[in-house]
Amino acid sequence: MQVLDIIVISPTETFLVGHLEGTVKPGPWELQVNGETVATLDVTGEAQIEAGRKGKLAPPRVLVCRKAVDKSNIDFTRDEVTLVRLG
Repeated sequence: MQVLDIIVISPTETFLVGHLEGTVKPGPWELQVNGETVATLDVTGEAQIEAGRKGKLAPPRVLVCRKAVDKSNIDFTRDEVTLVRLG
């Protein structure tokens, strides 16, 4: 999954916004920046969001994980940020 943004909701919950194909499987996922693992996250599922304007592009999806993620060292305009399912 290509991650577009990380939104910390609370110390125990974070939303990861991005583009993902297929079904979201709960469990461990690795957050990678430029190919290096920076955190292992416990994804609990996908948040339900309202669809935006009708257009040809699919809206980003939002995954929910049980951990606060520090995004202060990530530059989403320069870095390649991905989320990879383990197992």
